[in-house]
Amino acid sequence: MRWLILIAFIPCSAWAKDVNIRVEYVLRQERVKPDPKIVTPTIKQSYVLHEDGSLDEAFSTGGAHPISEKRASKLGHHLKVINSNTIKRIWKVGEQTRELTITSEGASCTAKMEIKNGAGQFTSFSTDLGKPALYRNSTVESTTCKIE
Repeated sequence: MRWLILIAFIPCSAWAKDVNIRVEYVLRQERVKPDPKIVTPTIKQSYVLHEDGSLDEAFSTGGAHPISEKRASKLGHHLKVINSNTIKRIWKVGEQTRELTITSEGASCTAKMEIKNGAGQFTSFSTDLGKPALYRNSTVESTTCKIE
């Protein structure tokens, strides 16, 4: 199954290369406290799929106190193979479940970000304030996907 996903995500001219997928999405959510206001963070996630089934993941945000994380994994652990053209990452933020689905179409891709229980309150690090804050009413404003 790993080879199917790599074949689908690798453009024909790049059979020997790693597959670099870059996804960016913008959220809209209400910061309840401290300093209540509507915030629209931009989150960037990148995935490098290697021919051997290994995976490098990176995550970053902007703001006055940005977050940047990287980790190595195997395809199927954090990033699940749905079919030959689709991979999905699912994670929790408080009571919310966030699902990022990436679908390839030749040398391009689309990304769909879903937030389940988006109205629920959750605590997360504020990249604007540099400390935890309480949020609610999360929605996705936009998503972009690119295969490099």
